[in-house]
Amino acid sequence: MAIYPTFFYRSAKIMSEWMGDFYKQKFGVPFVALRYSSVYGPGLGRGIPLELKKGLLGQPCRPYLTRLPDDLIYIDDVLDAVRRALFTEKPLSRAYNIAFDKTFDNHDLNDSIRKSLSEISFEIGKHPHAATVAAHRDRDPLDVTRAKEELDWRPTIDLENGIARIADWLKHQANRPK
Repeated sequence: MAIYPTFFYRSAKIMSEWMGDFYKQKFGVPFVALRYSSVYGPGLGRGIPLELKKGLLGQPCRPYLTRLPDDLIYIDDVLDAVRRALFTEKPLSRAYNIAFDKTFDNHDLNDSIRKSLSEISFEIGKHPHAATVAAHRDRDPLDVTRAKEELDWRPTIDLENGIARIADWLKHQANRPK
Protein backbone atom coordinates (compact mmCIF):
# COMPACT_ATOMS: atom_id res chain seq x y z
CA MET A 1 0.00 0.00 0.00
CA ALA A 2 1.29 3.43 -0.90
CA ILE A 3 2.37 5.73 1.90
CA TYR A 4 0.29 8.53 0.33
CA PRO A 5 -2.88 6.73 -0.72
CA THR A 6 -5.23 8.54 -3.06
CA PHE A 7 -8.48 7.52 -1.37
CA PHE A 8 -9.73 8.64 2.03
CA TYR A 9 -10.63 5.09 3.09
CA ARG A 10 -7.06 3.88 2.52
CA SER A 11 -5.70 6.94 4.29
CA ALA A 12 -7.93 6.32 7.31
CA LYS A 13 -6.79 2.71 7.52
CA ILE A 14 -3.11 3.64 7.38
CA MET A 15 -3.62 6.43 9.94
CA SER A 16 -5.36 4.08 12.37
CA GLU A 17 -2.45 1.63 12.13
CA TRP A 18 0.06 4.46 12.65
CA MET A 19 -1.92 5.62 15.70
CA GLY A 20 -1.93 2.07 17.07
CA ASP A 21 1.84 1.85 16.56
CA PHE A 22 2.30 5.20 18.30
CA TYR A 23 0.29 4.17 21.39
CA LYS A 24 2.12 0.85 21.53
CA GLN A 25 5.55 2.53 21.42
CA LYS A 26 4.71 5.53 23.61
CA PHE A 27 2.41 3.98 26.23
CA GLY A 28 2.85 0.22 25.87
CA VAL A 29 -0.75 -0.31 24.72
CA PRO A 30 -0.93 -3.66 22.91
CA PHE A 31 -1.83 -3.19 19.25
CA VAL A 32 -2.43 -5.46 16.30
CA ALA A 33 -4.18 -4.59 13.04
CA LEU A 34 -6.70 -6.93 11.45
CA ARG A 35 -7.17 -6.10 7.78
CA TYR A 36 -10.51 -7.41 6.55
CA SER A 37 -11.53 -8.09 3.00
CA SER A 38 -15.18 -7.57 1.99
CA VAL A 39 -17.16 -8.36 5.15
CA TYR A 40 -20.74 -9.58 4.72
CA GLY A 41 -23.38 -11.06 6.95
CA PRO A 42 -26.81 -10.57 8.51
CA GLY A 43 -27.82 -7.15 9.72
CA LEU A 44 -25.53 -5.16 7.46
CA GLY A 45 -27.57 -2.39 5.89
CA ARG A 46 -25.78 -2.47 2.55
CA GLY A 47 -24.54 -4.82 -0.12
CA ILE A 48 -25.62 -8.45 -0.30
CA PRO A 49 -27.80 -8.57 2.87
CA LEU A 50 -29.71 -5.40 1.95
CA GLU A 51 -30.33 -6.62 -1.59
CA LEU A 52 -31.52 -10.04 -0.40
CA LYS A 53 -33.88 -8.32 2.04
CA LYS A 54 -35.31 -6.34 -0.88
CA GLY A 55 -35.81 -9.59 -2.79
CA LEU A 56 -37.72 -11.17 0.10
CA LEU A 57 -39.93 -8.06 0.21
CA GLY A 58 -40.71 -8.41 -3.49
CA GLN A 59 -38.67 -5.36 -4.46
CA PRO A 60 -36.06 -5.23 -7.22
CA CYS A 61 -33.07 -7.21 -5.99
CA ARG A 62 -29.58 -6.68 -7.42
CA PRO A 63 -26.94 -8.23 -5.12
CA TYR A 64 -23.36 -7.48 -6.10
CA LEU A 65 -19.76 -8.17 -5.24
CA THR A 66 -17.56 -5.21 -4.40
CA ARG A 67 -14.83 -6.28 -6.80
CA LEU A 68 -14.39 -9.15 -9.25
CA PRO A 69 -13.22 -11.56 -8.12
CA ASP A 70 -13.94 -10.81 -4.47
CA ASP A 71 -12.42 -12.42 -1.38
CA LEU A 72 -15.45 -12.06 0.85
CA ILE A 73 -15.35 -12.88 4.54
CA TYR A 74 -18.42 -13.78 6.61
CA ILE A 75 -18.90 -11.77 9.81
CA ASP A 76 -18.65 -14.84 12.09
CA ASP A 77 -15.19 -15.62 10.69
CA VAL A 78 -14.21 -11.99 11.35
CA LEU A 79 -15.41 -12.30 14.96
CA ASP A 80 -13.39 -15.49 15.40
CA ALA A 81 -10.25 -13.71 14.14
CA VAL A 82 -10.85 -10.80 16.54
CA ARG A 83 -11.35 -13.21 19.46
CA ARG A 84 -8.14 -15.05 18.64
CA ALA A 85 -6.13 -11.82 18.29
CA LEU A 86 -7.47 -10.55 21.63
CA PHE A 87 -6.93 -13.70 23.66
CA THR A 88 -3.87 -15.42 22.27
CA GLU A 89 -1.01 -15.73 24.73
CA LYS A 90 1.80 -15.91 22.20
CA PRO A 91 3.49 -12.85 20.67
CA LEU A 92 1.61 -11.35 17.74
CA SER A 93 2.74 -9.84 14.49
CA ARG A 94 1.80 -6.24 13.75
CA ALA A 95 -0.96 -7.05 11.24
CA TYR A 96 -3.07 -9.92 9.90
CA ASN A 97 -5.16 -10.19 6.75
CA ILE A 98 -8.60 -11.67 7.31
CA ALA A 99 -10.33 -13.06 4.21
CA PHE A 100 -11.79 -16.35 3.03
CA ASP A 101 -8.58 -17.38 1.24
CA LYS A 102 -10.52 -18.01 -1.96
CA THR A 103 -12.10 -15.60 -4.40
CA PHE A 104 -15.69 -15.65 -5.61
CA ASP A 105 -17.25 -14.31 -8.78
CA ASN A 106 -20.76 -13.43 -9.96
CA HIS A 107 -21.42 -17.05 -10.95
CA ASP A 108 -20.67 -18.18 -7.37
CA LEU A 109 -22.93 -15.45 -5.94
CA ASN A 110 -25.75 -16.35 -8.34
CA ASP A 111 -25.54 -20.09 -7.52
CA SER A 112 -25.40 -19.47 -3.76
CA ILE A 113 -28.49 -17.25 -3.82
CA ARG A 114 -30.45 -19.68 -6.04
CA LYS A 115 -29.75 -22.51 -3.55
CA SER A 116 -30.77 -20.57 -0.44
CA LEU A 117 -33.44 -18.19 -1.72
CA SER A 118 -34.99 -19.86 -4.74
CA GLU A 119 -38.22 -17.99 -4.06
CA ILE A 120 -36.83 -14.54 -4.83
CA SER A 121 -36.35 -12.88 -8.16
CA PHE A 122 -32.94 -11.24 -8.55
CA GLU A 123 -30.36 -10.13 -11.04
CA ILE A 124 -26.67 -9.87 -10.18
CA GLY A 125 -25.85 -6.17 -10.13
CA LYS A 126 -22.83 -3.92 -9.87
CA HIS A 127 -21.69 -1.82 -6.95
CA PRO A 128 -23.76 1.41 -6.97
CA HIS A 129 -20.54 3.43 -7.14
CA ALA A 130 -18.65 1.00 -9.39
CA ALA A 131 -16.63 3.67 -11.19
CA THR A 132 -15.25 5.17 -7.99
CA VAL A 133 -14.96 1.93 -6.07
CA ALA A 134 -13.14 0.08 -8.85
CA ALA A 135 -9.86 1.95 -8.41
CA HIS A 136 -10.25 2.14 -4.63
CA ARG A 137 -10.86 -1.60 -4.25
CA ASP A 138 -8.48 -2.84 -6.93
CA ARG A 139 -6.05 -5.20 -5.22
CA ASP A 140 -4.99 -8.81 -5.16
CA PRO A 141 -6.81 -11.21 -2.83
CA LEU A 142 -5.50 -10.97 0.72
CA ASP A 143 -2.96 -13.55 1.85
CA VAL A 144 -4.14 -15.02 5.18
CA THR A 145 -1.14 -17.30 5.79
CA ARG A 146 0.11 -15.35 8.82
CA ALA A 147 -3.34 -15.43 10.50
CA LYS A 148 -3.51 -19.19 9.94
CA GLU A 149 -0.02 -19.78 11.32
CA GLU A 150 0.10 -17.35 14.25
CA LEU A 151 -3.55 -17.10 15.33
CA ASP A 152 -4.47 -20.67 14.37
CA TRP A 153 -7.37 -19.04 12.52
CA ARG A 154 -9.14 -20.56 9.55
CA PRO A 155 -12.15 -19.15 7.73
CA THR A 156 -14.96 -21.68 7.85
CA ILE A 157 -17.99 -20.10 6.19
CA ASP A 158 -17.83 -20.12 2.40
CA LEU A 159 -20.10 -18.02 0.20
CA GLU A 160 -22.79 -20.68 -0.15
CA ASN A 161 -23.06 -21.18 3.63
CA GLY A 162 -22.83 -17.42 4.25
CA ILE A 163 -25.73 -16.70 1.89
CA ALA A 164 -27.72 -19.52 3.53
CA ARG A 165 -27.11 -17.97 6.97
CA ILE A 166 -28.17 -14.53 5.75
CA ALA A 167 -31.30 -16.04 4.18
CA ASP A 168 -32.21 -17.82 7.44
CA TRP A 169 -31.63 -14.65 9.44
CA LEU A 170 -33.71 -12.51 7.07
CA LYS A 171 -36.59 -14.99 7.07
CA HIS A 172 -36.51 -15.16 10.88
CA GLN A 173 -36.53 -11.36 11.13
CA ALA A 174 -39.43 -11.10 8.67
CA ASN A 175 -41.50 -13.50 10.80
CA ARG A 176 -40.84 -11.80 14.14
CA PRO A 177 -43.80 -10.09 15.77
CA LYS A 178 -43.70 -6.33 15.40
